[in-house]
Amino acid sequence: MISEHRPYIAREGWVFILFALVCAWVVHMSAGRFYAIPVWLLAVLLIYMFRDPNRVIPPIPLAVVSPVDGRIKSIDNIADPYLDRTATAISMRMNLSGPFVIRSPMEGKVMNQWLGAEISREQAHNLDGGTNPAGYGSNTKTRHYYAIWIQSDEGDDVVLILKRSMIGFRPRFYVHAGERVGQGQRCGFVTFGCKVLVFVPENSRKEIMPDNPVSAGSGVIATLIHK
Repeated sequence: MISEHRPYIAREGWVFILFALVCAWVVHMSAGRFYAIPVWLLAVLLIYMFRDPNRVIPPIPLAVVSPVDGRIKSIDNIADPYLDRTATAISMRMNLSGPFVIRSPMEGKVMNQWLGAEISREQAHNLDGGTNPAGYGSNTKTRHYYAIWIQSDEGDDVVLILKRSMIGFRPRFYVHAGERVGQGQRCGFVTFGCKVLVFVPENSRKEIMPDNPVSAGSGVIATLIHK
C-alpha cells in the first residue's frame, strides 16, 4: 500500500527553506543577481534535502522495512539495552542528502519510548559498533539515544534507535506509547540525518548485507521467523 499523503516538502524543513529564500532575495536586490546565485542554489538544495516522497510499502508478511533512506553499516548480534535480550542490530547511516523522514519498520503497538535517555558507556560502545571506545571519556553515562519499542500482533519486538544528528539536532517521534503504527508509516524526523539502529529478534532472517543501500518504507531489511 502507499503511505498517507503529506506535502512533498517536509514541514520540518520549511523554516530553513524560507530563510534561504529570504536571504537569496535580499542579496539579489541589494548586491545583484550574480552574487545571489549561490544563495538561490542553497535554497534549491534545501528543497531537495527536505523532500518527503510517498513510498510503496511492500505487501510482504512479517517483513521489517528500513526506517530511513541510507546505507547499511553493520549487522551484529549484541545486547539490546532496552529490552534486556540478545538481538540482531542492523546499523545504518542516513543519506546526507535526505530525506530525513523516519518510518516505522513494522506494524504494531508502540509499547514504550525513550527520548534522550542516558545509557552506560559500555552500551553506547556496543550501539556504536564497538568503535572508538576511548572517545567516550571517563564518564559512565555519556551518550543519549532516542528509541521506540514496537510490538507486533504476533508478539515480535522491534526497537528503533536514533542517535542525535552530527550537528546537534534531536530526533523527534510523532507516535507515543499505547498508539498503533503502520508498517512504513511516517513516525518521526531528524533534521540533517543521524545514525540509526533497528533491533530485531535474533532468529530473524536478514535480507540485506553491509554497504547495501536501503529506502525508507519500501526496502525490506529483515523477515520475522515464526515456526
